[in-house]
Amino acid sequence: MRYVTISPDGTVALRGGPLDLHPGGPGVPARVELDPRSRSTAFVGDAAQPRNVVGSCVLTVLGAAPRPYGGTVVLTGWHDRGETAEISDLPVPFDTVLFITCCVRRALDGEPPADGDFTAGWAAAVRTFAARVRAAADPPTTTLLVPGGVA
Repeated sequence: MRYVTISPDGTVALRGGPLDLHPGGPGVPARVELDPRSRSTAFVGDAAQPRNVVGSCVLTVLGAAPRPYGGTVVLTGWHDRGETAEISDLPVPFDTVLFITCCVRRALDGEPPADGDFTAGWAAAVRTFAARVRAAADPPTTTLLVPGGVA
């Protein structure tokens, strides 16, 4: 399986072999819908994992709902077949994901656009969104009490 990971520190990597939906540690991965034309999807960590600012920005560029995402982002292929769906090799070229990630990182670092890869307005929007991701309240957690205690 060919897939891409974006760690909370912004490191992007092309992976191969068995799919690991838990590269950032334990937790329940959540699927994030991307633009359906990409035939791709993402999996992110839960609220207990560190917020992934770069990954949140990249996912938004790829068509995900603009919100904070936690843990390591895992990008895979996704074939929606009506009532069923299946994970597959990432159809988006790695160079495309790497380019988007590098543009996001450069925008966050305040670097100017080079050779038309992004505009100053886009960079400002990325920085504004990233500030919202950093400042967003942690999602609420619910504690369930089990009658009789935990075995």
